[in-house]
Amino acid sequence: ENIVYPARHLDSDNDYICDVCGEEALLVSDSYTDPYYEEGFDEEPPYTTTYKFYANGDLYIGGNGEFAVYEAYELKKLFDKFIDPLTDDYTIKFRNIYVDKDVEEIYIGKAYGGEKYIVDPENKNYSSDSYGVLFSKDGKSIIDVLALWKETSYDIPFGVERIEWNAFSYAKHLTDVTIPTSVKSGTYRARFKI
Repeated sequence: ENIVYPARHLDSDNDYICDVCGEEALLVSDSYTDPYYEEGFDEEPPYTTTYKFYANGDLYIGGNGEFAVYEAYELKKLFDKFIDPLTDDYTIKFRNIYVDKDVEEIYIGKAYGGEKYIVDPENKNYSSDSYGVLFSKDGKSIIDVLALWKETSYDIPFGVERIEWNAFSYAKHLTDVTIPTSVKSGTYRARFKI
């Protein structure tokens, strides 16, 4: 008997091909334009953000605008189809989040999971380390650690000066962060050793 998955593809081996139908395992892709842009108001063209979300959990963010899950309507609709009624939690989650070079700003949100940020080295606003932590481009601020990040401990590199609001708050597995003396400001310092 053939199994049909009309709502989503399956990609257990991370090859971007559906295990069932053999097609590209793309769950949803779309683009959206800055809703506050009014034609003629700005000389610059409006910001546009694109995204592609695959069955293995990889999210690719592109375009020259800001990405927020709540503005990515097609993505939000997809996630809303996969809620466990017992836990009220999403049954699909982000895995790797790839950030293209022209993306201006990112907001993921804890409910959508995610393990690692992978930022294009040419991005002007962000960078990421080998652990998948999101930094400011100059490396002086830690911005975000995703909710499903697998590390239990992390040594913040010397040179980081600021821990942004809620940067580590949603990392479920993280229990120990070592903060160097270069950190001048930030939140939740009491939770970690210095």
